[in-house]
Amino acid sequence: MTLHPQAQTFVALLRELQPPRWEDLGVAKARRGFSALVDSFGAGPTMASVEDRIVEEQNCDGEVLRVPVRIYRPDGVSELAPVVMFFHGGGWVLGDVESHDTTCRRLAEASQAAVVSVEYRRSPESPFPGPVHDCLVATKAVAKHGFSWGLDASRLA
Repeated sequence: MTLHPQAQTFVALLRELQPPRWEDLGVAKARRGFSALVDSFGAGPTMASVEDRIVEEQNCDGEVLRVPVRIYRPDGVSELAPVVMFFHGGGWVLGDVESHDTTCRRLAEASQAAVVSVEYRRSPESPFPGPVHDCLVATKAVAKHGFSWGLDASRLA
């Protein structure tokens, strides 16, 4: 399969630059580099709304886990929009909701669905399965409360 011409250009640029491997940089420096890389992608399209929320779940020890999410609603979508859950890239270590803002905006516009981006805890500060659990908590919250947020939880991907 042939890569899209823009992807070919990007891969050629990476080869030319010979960047260091993420794992050789250390967490803080790798995160800064990753953010700078995705910032170079430019701004995404304007949305009908972008809303930050906190979803919560109480664990068996009585502790409350609070997981931030950002909901993107593209222009022209009905009040009960289908939903795409988005768990940003970065190997559970790099990236965050901000670094993937452009990606989520483009995904929402292209899919004509609301996109719920999860600000999961990252490793190494939160070891596995912490980040995965945050994604599960957010998905369960959308399935349970989505209709009251104007999301069609019956069309959840």
